[in-house]
Amino acid sequence: MLELTKQSFQASDLAAVQNFHCGGQHYEVEVSDWIKGDGQPGVDCALTSIADPDSPSRVWLYTLSGESLLGYAALAKRDWRWKGKKDPHIPVTVIIWVGLDSAYQGKPDGPKEDRYCMKVMGDLISEALKDRSTHPVLGLLVHKDNAKAIALYKRFNFDDGLVPILNRISKEVEYLRMFLILDAGSLLAITSAQKRK
Repeated sequence: MLELTKQSFQASDLAAVQNFHCGGQHYEVEVSDWIKGDGQPGVDCALTSIADPDSPSRVWLYTLSGESLLGYAALAKRDWRWKGKKDPHIPVTVIIWVGLDSAYQGKPDGPKEDRYCMKVMGDLISEALKDRSTHPVLGLLVHKDNAKAIALYKRFNFDDGLVPILNRISKEVEYLRMFLILDAGSLLAITSAQKRK
């Protein structure tokens, strides 16, 4: 099996990601487009997210043996309401984007735990665990129709018990808000402190 390697994404990598394609569904295209953005002001993309002065993200490229682009992932610090619409905000780490090139989805053949998607998710959780005392929850948004991704996140024990994101026009659920508690003690301390305010 080829070795999976990780490097921080930067502007000099932009040309190397232009052929990245994680599928043709609209929720897959938005994942592909985000990493390819050229950093124009006001456009949400990896380069503008990294440069955000208030909440810079961390973005990584995953390659096979340092050559073939397998995928990418991005984490950022955010405040989310915990758990309802009127509850206080808590600090969370959010997987803002994660995607594998379509050529590597479901690969390599064999046991599911050996697949590249499992290794990338495991790495993201490891990164988030570094900040678990101050950001005790790992969150993400996933399109309601992205059944493969939802199944993957549930395999890692993500819960979809938070208030979902509604489409502004139809008012129907568009994105599920999922979470994984990284440190229950820190979460309890933060939520207790919020309630005392």
